[in-house]
Amino acid sequence: MALKGTSQDQRNVQHLFDLRIILLGGRNSGKSLVGNAILNQEAFVLHERTTCLKRKAEVQGRSVTVVDTPGWWCDFSAQDTPELVRREIRHSVCLSLPGPHVFLLVVKTDSVFIEKRRRSVEKHLELLGEKVWGHVLVLFRKSTNLGNKSFEDHVQASGKPLQWLLEKCSGRFHVFDTQKTCDASQVMELMGKIDKMVAENERQHFEMDVKALKEIEDRKREVELKAHQRLMKIHKQRSTLKVHSSQHQNIRLILLGAKGSGKSSTGNSILAAGSDLRFTAKKRTARCMKKTFTMLGREVTVVDTPGWWMNYFTQDSSAFDKQEIVNSVYLCPPGPHAFLLVVRLDRSFTEIYKRAIEEHIELVSKDVWNHSIVLFTFGDWLGDTTIEQYIESEGKILQWLVERCGDRYHVLNNKGVGNKFQTAELLEKIEEMTAGYSVRHFQTDESLFKEIEKNGKYRKTGQSCDVKMC
Repeated sequence: MALKGTSQDQRNVQHLFDLRIILLGGRNSGKSLVGNAILNQEAFVLHERTTCLKRKAEVQGRSVTVVDTPGWWCDFSAQDTPELVRREIRHSVCLSLPGPHVFLLVVKTDSVFIEKRRRSVEKHLELLGEKVWGHVLVLFRKSTNLGNKSFEDHVQASGKPLQWLLEKCSGRFHVFDTQKTCDASQVMELMGKIDKMVAENERQHFEMDVKALKEIEDRKREVELKAHQRLMKIHKQRSTLKVHSSQHQNIRLILLGAKGSGKSSTGNSILAAGSDLRFTAKKRTARCMKKTFTMLGREVTVVDTPGWWMNYFTQDSSAFDKQEIVNSVYLCPPGPHAFLLVVRLDRSFTEIYKRAIEEHIELVSKDVWNHSIVLFTFGDWLGDTTIEQYIESEGKILQWLVERCGDRYHVLNNKGVGNKFQTAELLEKIEEMTAGYSVRHFQTDESLFKEIEKNGKYRKTGQSCDVKMC
């Protein structure tokens, strides 16, 4: 395979005076750094974002437009990426009309480009159609790990996945050192390679079907309208409940969710708002654990439970884990005020994910829904996007879960550990939820509490109690 990223004589290639570029790539790939280097300014803020950002500047005597897109997890298939991000990747074309001249696919070289990552790139670029590959140039973010090896040696040593990618792009690539952003020569060399590719494409830009572009724009407007309507509905609902709610002297919470959902980290964020207590976040929760602390005049009890695999139904989960979920309600007598259903925002909410949640939480009781709140984690990932826009973007499956919980939901940024405001607001929502109930907590079989009381060791150490599922 001939690699077109190697030295080429590009002096006779005439450049465009209006160049349009779209940046694509995984999260933490360095896309925004590359965009800043091209425009020679801090055009793109280096933080999580779920929407496209467009910037324009004069670069080496010509007008250059750069559109930065939200990144995807490098080992996620497109179907695992939230619809919000998938739509924004397509929407990037609408921000560079009449169409981009080049898609710069940014890939880090400090980790192996394995088959899973190759499939992830392939599926995410399929969102733009097969013709996109004729306008893609792979931009490798340089790593110091290469040592004395040439980049061509690195490509050959990386195996078939990386070789496939380069062949798909007809060998077009550029190696970019983001630690040398002040070096104008590497931007000049990149521009030369883009000009050469544009010349080979007979100066034609990438185009999407006009009808498809209109559908993307229409869907974006529809989501924004429905998100606003949802927000107004929730504000009205909360205003009504606030009239009847009052501060509890104690609040008892149970965390339920899949492995990797951020369940234990959520528990730690709640605990950090009023104590130095912690759950073990670096290891999976093997059995129920209980912590109690005082915050804003309330005694708050938090019970963490073992999680299930996102794509596992109850028949696939171990009997021990299922028993622990059932037993959790007996760790906070006379019963929990709220079940917090922990769902991570940065992963698509699929039908399988929905069924897994439904089956596992109903191990406790079908009445659990009346006392549940959807607690979205990875809140920092949303950026400037509202949770209502996210819910409307994801569609009917996630909306089913939210509505099943009485339209009760909350967003938590677990990176903001110790943020008392987000925890205080969560407790207020729980008090509002219980305001309309004659018995404010979830009711359990009181006779079983006596059995638990005999096992004080369980409450203190988190060891499993012997209450069998019905």
